[in-house]
Amino acid sequence: MEKSNRPLNRCPNPIGAFSGITIDGKKVVAGSLRCNMWECRFCRERLKKKLFKRILTGAIGEELSSPYSLKFLTLTFGGTEARINAVLRLEKENKSRESEGEPPLSLKEYIYNIMIHNFHKLIRALKKKYGQFHYFRVCELHKDGIPHFHILFAGDAIAPKHILDSIENLWRGFYGMGYVKINCVRFRDKKHAVRYMLKYITKDIQKVGKWKRIFSASRGSLTKIEKMDWFSVNVQIGRVTDRGLIEIELDEARIKETLLPDFKPVSQLALDTMKFLFQMVVAPHSYQPTSN
Repeated sequence: MEKSNRPLNRCPNPIGAFSGITIDGKKVVAGSLRCNMWECRFCRERLKKKLFKRILTGAIGEELSSPYSLKFLTLTFGGTEARINAVLRLEKENKSRESEGEPPLSLKEYIYNIMIHNFHKLIRALKKKYGQFHYFRVCELHKDGIPHFHILFAGDAIAPKHILDSIENLWRGFYGMGYVKINCVRFRDKKHAVRYMLKYITKDIQKVGKWKRIFSASRGSLTKIEKMDWFSVNVQIGRVTDRGLIEIELDEARIKETLLPDFKPVSQLALDTMKFLFQMVVAPHSYQPTSN
């Protein structure tokens, strides 16, 4: 990761490049493929802005009837005794994984798995008792590497004050986890609350492990990512090598001619299926190195 604090006008770690022309021939498109990693200073700001918009336009951004319908909590793992027990259980777990040919888990990965399991149980129990609500969760590591969760709850169902007692009784008493910290932050509005949460993502970016998410949210809390339809243009997408740009061409007409010669008109489902097959079967054999 880059160490300079100078502002960046492009991603310093591009994973490739693309170039092409629109089907009507009126516009040329070209550029680098950004790494889109939270660790990257350039991509981080873009990702944060996109996530901010997705949260506000999702279910969390809907109108609430009470200012108490937004609650911000911190959930932790147990103390010294719980960690010692986790270390002992992890040794048995890793022996079992080794016998099955699976890679061992680190302590922070093992504790993360325990916390995630209990967190989902907590959410189900609260929804059963109080009704539907939404949440946005961020995972952060303590200085000793042990994870803890910051959660923003949103919904009229979590407005009652006594829900906090229920959360603490379940998290500490029933699930055997650590303390529940109620963050007494007076949010001016939802934008303030979301910005407050997002600062934990960029505060000290450390992943717990492979396939472990930095953040997650309840279903419907975030709007879906609008993916670009590459078939609106004839685009070469590839990776940069010392021999130049190794490209493939994604051309809707070519797919229809190659894979669907006898089907007219083509349904959207069939076309989506063919896109997938093209990328998995045809495209790998279409790479042509550019000449030097």
